[in-house]
Amino acid sequence: VGDGPGHLGRHDRRLRADHGHLADAVLLEDVHGLRDRLGRVGVHEVGQPWRDEGMYDVPDALKHGPLTRRCALEAGVPARVLEGVQFRRIHHGVYRHRGHVMTFADEVRAARLALPPGARTTGITRLQELGLDHGPRRPLHFVVEGDHHLALDGVFLHRTVSMPPCDDEQGVSVEAAYVSHCAETWVLDAIKVGSWLLHEGLMEAGKLEALLDEPRGG
Repeated sequence: VGDGPGHLGRHDRRLRADHGHLADAVLLEDVHGLRDRLGRVGVHEVGQPWRDEGMYDVPDALKHGPLTRRCALEAGVPARVLEGVQFRRIHHGVYRHRGHVMTFADEVRAARLALPPGARTTGITRLQELGLDHGPRRPLHFVVEGDHHLALDGVFLHRTVSMPPCDDEQGVSVEAAYVSHCAETWVLDAIKVGSWLLHEGLMEAGKLEALLDEPRGG
């Protein structure tokens, strides 16, 4: 029996109280479940440290520069980890750890890992590798022999019928890089860069003249 209009009887109040406790328990269970799911995908509470529990322990040697997918897999890193939150993809098949800040040398190495083995740095990129502190850092300039059609972010790939002279397996000769740079820049800029190369003893005028006298292969 109720206590009057607008009032609940003791039995009704007990039922509502029991129902309220049940609803609170269900809600609390849902909240805990949601927090657990968010924690598993890396979402954390405001003001709380990142939860690394359960994340794959990446070998330290793989955290300090670009690496290929094959290298990572051979080191035991699961493919799912490469595609997860711990790594960032630079080019197709080339990654870096999320905590690593890329340098110019890293950018060049990453591009080299994604390009055919015969690709060499050329133009302003090759000269910057040798210490030139001038000109744009991107796009990176590479040259490859043959009809390769590759599109890499931040990379300009020159194709040639015959590879220019190379100093090593990394880049073309200084003289060849300078000629390539001259074909793409202003006259005053070419003079400035050429003067620096001669002053630093990196380029030989005789080799440059000989290169210019050779027929171009493409």
